[in-house]
Amino acid sequence: MELCADVASHRRERGEMNNPMAHLPLHIDYEVSVVCATRNLAGAAALFVKRLTRVIEEYGLSCCMIVVDDSDDETPEVIAAAIDRGLPLRLIHRRPLERVGGHSGAVVEGIGVAKSPIVLVVDATLTVPPETLIDLIDSLVTGRPDIAIASASRRSWASRGRWHSFVLGMTTAISKLMFSETRRVKDPSSDVFAFRREVLEGVVLKPERFRVLIEVIVRGRWRSIAEFEYDGFKMLGASQTTARDALLFLSRLARLWLETRVDPLGRAEASGPRRRWDPEVVADCNQDFRPARVLVVASEVPPVTSGVARSVARLGDELQSLGHHVAYRSSLEAWRGNIGEFRATNLGFKLLRDRAVDPYDVILLHGPVPTMSEVVLLGHMLRRRRTRPALVYTHHFDIEIANFGVMSILYNVVNHRLANLADHVVTTSPSYGEVIGRKSRTPLTVIPWGVDPAVGPPRSTVYDGTRRLRVLFVGQQRPYKGVANLIMAVAGSPQLELTVVGSGPLESSHRQLVSNLAATNVSLLGRVSDDDLLKMMASHDVIALPSVSRLEAFGLVLLEGMAAGCVPVAADLPGVRDVIGEEGVLVAPRRVISLREGLEDLARCPAEVQRRSLAAVERADRFRWETTAQAYDAVFSAVGAQNR
Repeated sequence: MELCADVASHRRERGEMNNPMAHLPLHIDYEVSVVCATRNLAGAAALFVKRLTRVIEEYGLSCCMIVVDDSDDETPEVIAAAIDRGLPLRLIHRRPLERVGGHSGAVVEGIGVAKSPIVLVVDATLTVPPETLIDLIDSLVTGRPDIAIASASRRSWASRGRWHSFVLGMTTAISKLMFSETRRVKDPSSDVFAFRREVLEGVVLKPERFRVLIEVIVRGRWRSIAEFEYDGFKMLGASQTTARDALLFLSRLARLWLETRVDPLGRAEASGPRRRWDPEVVADCNQDFRPARVLVVASEVPPVTSGVARSVARLGDELQSLGHHVAYRSSLEAWRGNIGEFRATNLGFKLLRDRAVDPYDVILLHGPVPTMSEVVLLGHMLRRRRTRPALVYTHHFDIEIANFGVMSILYNVVNHRLANLADHVVTTSPSYGEVIGRKSRTPLTVIPWGVDPAVGPPRSTVYDGTRRLRVLFVGQQRPYKGVANLIMAVAGSPQLELTVVGSGPLESSHRQLVSNLAATNVSLLGRVSDDDLLKMMASHDVIALPSVSRLEAFGLVLLEGMAAGCVPVAADLPGVRDVIGEEGVLVAPRRVISLREGLEDLARCPAEVQRRSLAAVERADRFRWETTAQAYDAVFSAVGAQNR
């Protein structure tokens, strides 16, 4: 890299290569978080900690070392002993069930915990000379780059064996072929690098047994990179590259390419920082009122107990109060088939075959529902314009189903295109509105769900830090809800207690998990009455929604908890992040440590909990069902005028 050469030549001229920090101003406070992942390195951990802390002390760095450990041997005890000696270390030991993503997942957990302006990621086998680590920090402090990388020299590669060198060379070449961002880097697979905190602002990393640096380069927002070559050496515990590692690496490259090049939402999230959303910016209320016969088509309607069913019914009630005639059709009336979280139905064919949509002025289709949304949208296009009712399609979320990753992405691409066949598209959040409306000529309106004003008892408690922070989860216990992660995050914490309300297919396994963890601070209550639920929201401090995929569309329960004064803590997912705004706390999806940190940070700051509680009530008050219905009324009027 050109910048790297400039820095190195500058040091040679001044004779500072032996002490890379000698020319730095002494009055600057160099705040750096050093992140390291370890696993079963009891024999090498002591030497690693000793060498790294000596570097920190020798150069006077203001550092905190964060060690995320997945070991089953004595490694945690070795690191804990170093902490007892007063070394600047923080140990995070992940229990077996928490070890999502293997080594790379541990690194990402550490990055999420790090709070410093500069984050340095190092390899526990210490393949990089200590002086090179200082070079990385030095370049970020004194230079222009956003990312600094330690790249192994060819001699270093050769010292690790022909097979290792071949695999590294092949995977590096393929990554550069697939991603233009990596072509500016010699070694995009390096385990040792540093970056400015803002590079990953608003970015969710998904490495899961993948090279973290490639994720940072491809998903992060940066302008320049510096690269420093080194001759590495191996310590005890160094791992070897296998053929399985190479195949896994290539599969993760393919997934990253799909997520950032094909997936519509992934491409939109990589395009720029997120903007704050004002939920009051919706369609204007229709002044030229014209009642319509509306057929609501959804996956679930009452008496089913779910967020979708409650929301659809609540919107229908408000539309009827405005004078519209509302009828419902759901997949419960037709054949349904499930494969895990994937659901199929023939309701769309049934509606078109029986001409059940003919008597209505407007079809309000809620989706996506695979095998239903597409059929209704295509059928609408094929019918004669003068004889068909107007079609308003509400897009709530993107499909993201475990074990169907590639199929989910391809489905979302097709679904976004088909959405434009409707006469009008509605999204419940701007995250999806920006994606679908980017290349569409179909009118689109962002209309959020609403919440009823709090009718329960007044708040029965104020968190002052003298007791545990009370966390509440409300919802179905299904895989995408992430309840197991929430239980693991709270289990054993002296600062937290958790109440889980709701039933579902995973309820028994969650009870077993609570028992296995001996989590006496976790209570699973199952279903409760509406009155009891209102009392619980009034007596808890936090409403949590730790969902792990985009199947979480909006998070209506967050609004209900916010209206009662609960601070929202939720996974950083599209739609969900729009709901809680700056009043809530966002945590990385699927990351137990990130979730635990977010909750415990609140527990340590009672004043912050009280401030966010008041702000949450004020924000929830902006989401009203009557406003939602008025916005839909305006859309119905617009599509009616368009079709006349």
